[in-house]
This record gives sequence, C-alpha cells and structure tokens, in this order.
Amino acid sequence: MSMLYNYKSRYEDMYPTLKELVTQGHKLLFVFDGKTPVEKEAEVKERRNVRDSAIQQANTLKDYLTSDENIASNERKVLEYSLARLEFKGWHITRDIRQKFQEALKAMNIPYLKAVGEADNVLVDMAGADKLDVVVSTDMDFLLSGVKRLWIPFRVTMYDGFEEIRLEELLKGEDITEEGLRDVGILCGVELLRGKLSIHTNMAFSWIRHYKTIETILESNIEEPQLDILRDKDVLAKVRRHFLAEEPWDIHIRPDHREYCKDFLDNL
Repeated sequence: MSMLYNYKSRYEDMYPTLKELVTQGHKLLFVFDGKTPVEKEAEVKERRNVRDSAIQQANTLKDYLTSDENIASNERKVLEYSLARLEFKGWHITRDIRQKFQEALKAMNIPYLKAVGEADNVLVDMAGADKLDVVVSTDMDFLLSGVKRLWIPFRVTMYDGFEEIRLEELLKGEDITEEGLRDVGILCGVELLRGKLSIHTNMAFSWIRHYKTIETILESNIEEPQLDILRDKDVLAKVRRHFLAEEPWDIHIRPDHREYCKDFLDNL
C-alpha cells in the first residue's frame, strides 16, 4: 500500500520497476489493508476530510481555469501547478483502482494478500517468522518491530529506487539495543501516542543511551510533563506489544486470501 501511495495517480509508472525486480530474481508479495481498526477510525476520518477539502479546492480551481480565457500565462502556470498539487493531495485508492492494480499484479505473476485489519500487522508477523527478507515501505516503525531490512521507495525525476536500511547496522551505528531503539521510537511519539508524546529524536537517543529503558527515565529526576502518559504501566505495555510479532504468522491474513496464496506462502 505504501508503494501505491508513493506513486498515487501515476501508479502505472511502478510497473517497470516491479517487472525489473522480478527479472532480478526477487519474489514479490503485495499486502493490502483490510478493515480499519476501531482505534484508527478518527484518524482515517481526519485524513478523509483533508482529502475531500483538497478535491473541492481542486475542482474550484479547475472550473476557474477553464472558464476564464484571459488569465495571464505566468498566472496560469502557477494555478496549474497548484491544481496538480491539490489533485495529488486529494488522490485516494478507489475500488476500481484497487481492482485494476490487482489485475496488473496478476498479469505480472505477483501474488497479493488482503489483511484482516492493517497490512502492517501482516508484514511484521511474516518478517518475524522469516517469511520475508525485506519490507518495502516508507514507514520507519517497521524497524521498531524488528524488521531486519527495510526498503524505502523514492522517485527522482523518472528514476525509481530504494534506500535500504538494515536494522543491524542501525543498532551498531547508534550504539543501542533493539529494545532501546523501540523505546526511542515510543519517546519520539509513535502512532498510538500521537498528539500526547513527542520528544526530539536526539534527546530520546541520548536518554536511552544513558538510562537504557523508559522505566529508568521515569525514575530519574528528568522533568518532562509529556512523560506522564508512560507512567501508566498498561499504556507502556500496550505500546510495546504493538511492535512485537504475533503467532501464528498468518493470523492477520484474511482466510480466503490465505487459501488463495497457500502454495506461495508455504514455500517462502
């Protein structure tokens, strides 16, 4: 899903890259989001409102551009650029787009799955069970879940590529443990704590290098009101559990898709 949103309306430009990866011998598996979890419904609604607002502004601007032929050339270029940005911001995956993309995947012999809930859970579970060597996503939280290799897709003009981040090298470079990195992420404000906790990255790393754990930080003389939310042990435990792979590894895959991809999954 992250790949799709990286390209948005130009998602067909992704196809040559996918074909090249297959040619190079990579086995690809796409995972689509399922039903939105209850705890994320408010966030999804907020995103939808932002998207709808962008679409409305784009339509207004488009009507203006087509109805007034006397707009100066320079002004028209600026307005057309603004329109393109609004349309990009307002783009979302419709049922038709999803089906069209899935048909293209089938044509390239690339299997895909649908998650029961969020695709992230499927990817974390599969990586934790050594079913995946790499997760392709722009979401750095996968590293907090112990994913060993993360490929971040990027585009430079017409060139498609990936930035690889290896968890082992990251931990060595930052002189920190995997558990420590997870605590750094929590302090910086992961999704479950959005709007409630946001410590600067450099500060979070410094604290964990010195104090080792969030518990020790809470016992120190550091005066930071934002940390109060973590004094609730249930909250801290819940956030940490969020980043741990669950067993069995296929628990978050929709049953009909699990059956559809059974042979492929069993051979990973």
